[in-house]
Amino acid sequence: MLRRLHPRCSLWLNAALALFCAAAFLLVLLWPLRSLSAGAEYSPEERSLMEALESGELIRLHVLADGDDAESQRIKLCVRDALIAAFGEMLLEASRADADAVYETLMSHVGQMEDAALACARENGFDGPVTAEVGILDLPSKTYGHVTLPQGKYRALRVTLGSGQGQNWWCVLFPQLCLAVSSDGVEAQSSEAPSLIWDTERIFSQWLIFPV
Repeated sequence: MLRRLHPRCSLWLNAALALFCAAAFLLVLLWPLRSLSAGAEYSPEERSLMEALESGELIRLHVLADGDDAESQRIKLCVRDALIAAFGEMLLEASRADADAVYETLMSHVGQMEDAALACARENGFDGPVTAEVGILDLPSKTYGHVTLPQGKYRALRVTLGSGQGQNWWCVLFPQLCLAVSSDGVEAQSSEAPSLIWDTERIFSQWLIFPV
């Protein structure tokens, strides 16, 4: 046999139910505003990255190590630095124009870039093959901060050392920024914040060396 609630209990129950319904209604009403305001959390660099991704102007650079051992990773970073030292100012100047200018610069200098990467690798004791290619390349997914570049085809420069099976180092050549990515093991060991964004001019003039 059911017992009737005391009138005072019933009053409190009805009030609680009404409050819950009102809160649920406000949550549904305000949720789209939350999604819109989330854009304010993006840094200027992240917004620039998203805009370039959406417009198809993004240009990436990947340097693939021969393996994940310390020596292969060290040589990968040496090759990266050699490329920036030789071609950084040229690429920076091209990036002040547009993405097409950067891509054309890469296309017209890919042979010299391969020669520079090979010379650096040999100087550091690596005797395997070294290749550089520029084109519409199939690249893996990478995440920086709130932005994920999905796996797919991008305009890019890719330098491969040996088998290319080791962790790769990557950055963005257009727009004018370069990203240090925490998802890559070597970068994650840096004493700097792994999500740090480096201004392009600083990257090209004082290249950040991550410890192995």
